[in-house]
Amino acid sequence: MPSDAIERDGFSCSYGRFYATDRRQECVPGPVLRAAFLPKLTPAGNKYIRDSYGQSFVRGQLKHYGIPFNGGQLTGNGTQFLKKALQAGMCDQVPPHITKLRDEMHAEWLAQLTPAELSGYPEWVMEKYFLTSGQADCAKTTAVVGIPLDRYSSHRSDQLRKAADKIPGLNHETGFGPTTQTIFLGWDSTAVDRAAKGHADKEVRAVKAANEERDQERSEMHGDYLKSIGKKKGRKAYSPVGTYIVDCDAIEEEWPNLADDMSLDIHATDQPGIYEACFDFGVIEGVMVIGADETAVETYCSQLDRESDDEEDTSEDSSGDEKKPASKRKYTSTTAKGRGHGRPSKKAKGSSSQSRKYYLKSRSSDKEEGMIYYEPEAGSITFQGENMASFTGEASFPCVGASVSFTARKTSDQDDGPETSWSDLSEAAYERARVGRWH
Repeated sequence: MPSDAIERDGFSCSYGRFYATDRRQECVPGPVLRAAFLPKLTPAGNKYIRDSYGQSFVRGQLKHYGIPFNGGQLTGNGTQFLKKALQAGMCDQVPPHITKLRDEMHAEWLAQLTPAELSGYPEWVMEKYFLTSGQADCAKTTAVVGIPLDRYSSHRSDQLRKAADKIPGLNHETGFGPTTQTIFLGWDSTAVDRAAKGHADKEVRAVKAANEERDQERSEMHGDYLKSIGKKKGRKAYSPVGTYIVDCDAIEEEWPNLADDMSLDIHATDQPGIYEACFDFGVIEGVMVIGADETAVETYCSQLDRESDDEEDTSEDSSGDEKKPASKRKYTSTTAKGRGHGRPSKKAKGSSSQSRKYYLKSRSSDKEEGMIYYEPEAGSITFQGENMASFTGEASFPCVGASVSFTARKTSDQDDGPETSWSDLSEAAYERARVGRWH
């Protein structure tokens, strides 16, 4: 929806509302004004004045009713002048020229909206294309209009059909494509039927073209990366660290509208051979711990859980009057020495003899519902070559499925850094989110 209001002659109009520009005062009906201000100022009238900070309310009503005034005529909060106008019957009806201006500005604001933006507002669809002054107007729009909706929407589509049924002579038919349902509206029933029947093929072609363009762009990104590493001189050291574009058939088939920009960023930790990754797979996002040694991955995840538990305990203990200084934790040789996410240490850097198969544990959250899945899910990734520029993976993702296959192609050796940590998706985080939904 456009955020800019239409402004003219001291008025503004947007989202079906018409304001006097001074503090956005809407018109109050004459009978309501009379009850609030005559014969004397009532609590309701006083609230109008108080909520609009002084003279703004009175100025706005005078503007709406086309009553001329100058600053010298208004004293105090302006109620005395407004009372006189009410007693004289000057606020009984909005003048035709103000009503005309309101309708013109509303029509101009509607003209900015696309069919997709109008899809949730059936009355506005009818106003924009098929009605003039509330009456059916066959000459206003002679072409067939298509209003796209989510393919599985029932409420919005029903509301749009009901609105169309109220207009005599207006026809509507629904066409279902791979990603949308589109309700076609028009005065010519044959043209409307033809448009609905052709929608599926038309959208299939559009989706195919968009996918081909997307695939081409992504292939070029990966190709540019391969060219860049091919130009490197000297001994080449490769590492999983970097930014990847991801493809996943299971997600692309089930959630095509959410699968355009799936990505994964792998960054090093201070523990040699252990990496962390942030992933965004459209419908689900989260964190992975990755390593060539499956036991080391398990150990590292356990250590992160202990750190998170300690932080929770420290947070609860800190509610006392005195805070104890935090002690430094010592890690065994099989655990992490920290959680830095800077450049990997020399031991952590990749090499040409580095393993191609890595094990992973992941935690995730549903991007639509916000549900946190704190139980770690297992999986693995296998790089296709020693340059570690692409890999195939298999892992379980709640809300997607078990043993979900995906592929990834590297576009950069630089990662964007961690956006989400393992502890952000812990059981404690799940509980906080669950409680928050009810308060």
